[in-house]
Amino acid sequence: MKSSPANSKHRLYAVAVRITFALLSLLIGAAAVDNTVHHKWRISADMAHMIDTNTTDSVVTRWNTESARQFENQFALVINTPLDDAAYNREDAIEAAIDAFETTHDALFVAVDHSDSVSPLVDKLIQHRFNFTDTQAGRSAEDVAAAIVSKAYGAGFEGVPGLSLRNDPQGILQARLNEFLPQPQADVFANRIAIINDNTPPSLLLSYQIQGSGLDLATQAKLVDAVDQLESALAPLLPEAQLWRLGPVFHAQFAAASMKSDLSVIATGSTLGTLILFLTMFGRPQALLVSIGSITFGFATAFTLCNWLFTQLHFIVLVFGASLIGVCVDFSLHLFARYYQTPEENGKQVFSAIFSPLLLSLASSVLGYLCLSFSGLSSLQQIAVFSCLGLSAAWLFLGTIACSLPSANKPALLLPWLTHSLSAVIGKGARKKPLINSALFAGLIAVTAASALLYSTSDNPRLMYHASPKLINDLKQAASVIQEFDPSRAILVSGRSEEAVMQKLAALQTLLEQWRADRLIAGYRSIHTLLPLAQEQRSAFARNDRLYQPGGAVYDTLISLGYPAASVAKAGEFRLLTPSSLAGSSALTQNLWVESEDEVAAVIELKSPDSRRLQAAIKKLNDPMVVFADRAADLTHILATIRHKAQSLLLVAYLMILAMFVINYRSLVALQLIAIPLGSSLATVAIISAFGAINAFHIFALYLVLGLGIDYAVFLQASRNNPDASTLAAIVLSALTSLLSFGLLGLSQTPMIGDFGITLSLGIAINAAVIFLHFLISSCATTNNSQSVHKSNG
Repeated sequence: MKSSPANSKHRLYAVAVRITFALLSLLIGAAAVDNTVHHKWRISADMAHMIDTNTTDSVVTRWNTESARQFENQFALVINTPLDDAAYNREDAIEAAIDAFETTHDALFVAVDHSDSVSPLVDKLIQHRFNFTDTQAGRSAEDVAAAIVSKAYGAGFEGVPGLSLRNDPQGILQARLNEFLPQPQADVFANRIAIINDNTPPSLLLSYQIQGSGLDLATQAKLVDAVDQLESALAPLLPEAQLWRLGPVFHAQFAAASMKSDLSVIATGSTLGTLILFLTMFGRPQALLVSIGSITFGFATAFTLCNWLFTQLHFIVLVFGASLIGVCVDFSLHLFARYYQTPEENGKQVFSAIFSPLLLSLASSVLGYLCLSFSGLSSLQQIAVFSCLGLSAAWLFLGTIACSLPSANKPALLLPWLTHSLSAVIGKGARKKPLINSALFAGLIAVTAASALLYSTSDNPRLMYHASPKLINDLKQAASVIQEFDPSRAILVSGRSEEAVMQKLAALQTLLEQWRADRLIAGYRSIHTLLPLAQEQRSAFARNDRLYQPGGAVYDTLISLGYPAASVAKAGEFRLLTPSSLAGSSALTQNLWVESEDEVAAVIELKSPDSRRLQAAIKKLNDPMVVFADRAADLTHILATIRHKAQSLLLVAYLMILAMFVINYRSLVALQLIAIPLGSSLATVAIISAFGAINAFHIFALYLVLGLGIDYAVFLQASRNNPDASTLAAIVLSALTSLLSFGLLGLSQTPMIGDFGITLSLGIAINAAVIFLHFLISSCATTNNSQSVHKSNG
């Protein structure tokens, strides 16, 4: 007995899907093994990793990269408390508690002793000490001798470790270092530096360097737990103490914990709601289990292969990827709505019957997300690859399972009631076709105009995270006690040669002092604070050569103080001290000099800069050698770049899908179908813009609005050719599950997650409403309504 063409088609689809699914499963297994063996499971939480900042080897890029890496791995604890008699009585116990904190967690972080960085710097300066001259270079020999004698007997002597009367008799290096390393009034308590100010209680400063990455989620959790333990240990010893936590690691941990808490509550609620909805509509767990399996397989495939393909994944890729659940659920809902409405057909027949719209829906979504790969930005390319892999894998899983389903042995629970009700509504609504058509057309024009008029944007990264009020307060309190240089802002003076850069630094000296007087900056330092210009070094060397010769003021004074002639070093041969050599000698100076392939730059570190006024002042110079580098502004630029790329490529996605629809349908139908997600997106943008500004996460959500809208539109068109209210029932269920999945995201305290959820909720609701109106005006709805009702009753 020969097989019918329909049965042959069913078998062909089933075999093709199963073979592809098997090959994909083998690839996933191999990639998972390779990821595990080579430790490729890496997720980044750093915003800077979202954009390819290293496309050019500029000094600004180099400074951004290096300073960000160091900044994210540093943290400080400030113990603010009165150091009264009771505190000094417990000093040993306090020191023991801090020592235990540091030694117990030495694999997690190490204490930073800034004096360790001074010694190599002093050693380097001593080698070139004859290149320096004091600020009173015109003094007489008698004055030089008197100053050395005074220093020898300790009058006004404040020593720097490593400097002595023999190797720095005039105190020249000591003066330079005192200017470079301004020390606050301090004491020693519990063998740590206690900063003493007139207006605040003493503050015990503890500085640390994280072993590894401060952006690693596991590291953050361990570190916060360790600091909590220290705070508990110090509480009975210093009852009035406040422990201030400073460093990006604490803010990152709070934001991650906040997002995790929000997402866990939201995931629980949405999962429970989706579970109840599936069981209520279908009356059995079959559809739910297949949907969950499809989603799980799709996400696992995308996660495994993207870790295999890319160096690291940004967590935003995972957030966006997880949101594809809504599109994956759509595939399952359309399959099972049809499956339970036609109990005489088995899984192969049902899958074959809706194969074309299912495949077109997948192709449209993949094409839309694939446009992100054209951005040239690795983060958007990752989102594109993750989305395409996840959707394709979920689709293959569903097709494989579907082709194994027998005929449904009983109808779904409430699905027939839903389709019957929708059929009745469709039959009544079709008579209002002209009115509804006019309303839809007018609505599209209105939302287009509104979105254009109201459209505004914001790319401030600080507005996208949930900040901790306590950590912000800690930062404000500590700023009044510890006058640190701002690690995120600096002035970069760049040039083709070291000498040109140093000359520019010297020329800027007067201007920097003026900016300090005008309160654009509270303070500054650069390599020039320590290092004279090359010609100044030669001049100083010539002067010192005379002073250290027999008969010179320095030589004769040291001999008179009892130093053997052999131990009084002579100037000898001149050796130039270069800025790159000095910068590389110590951790204190390494951030003050940056080199790229054909450019060098000096970094002027700043205290409390008024960034807007300072940037405006630097722009007025109109000097290409002088640049204001602001890492916070760079993050804003990163998000702005991503938003611009994403919204431009969203338009490209619409055009490419429209082209595919024109090929598959006639032009008028293609325009009608693409107008559904387009109108929904424009209306969503108009609503959000009326209450706030659009950011990158709103644009990301609009890709999902496009994907879901296209899915609805494709099945709408399929239903027009073969009307069946089960299609509308599947779309209604899809909208409800998507709203349960994404709608609760809008309640998140993390702004970027809330923005993502609100945008999706609006877009999904408007998509579903427009689809429903399109069903009402379907030209086939009235003539075929009785057939739909008959089918819905089973």
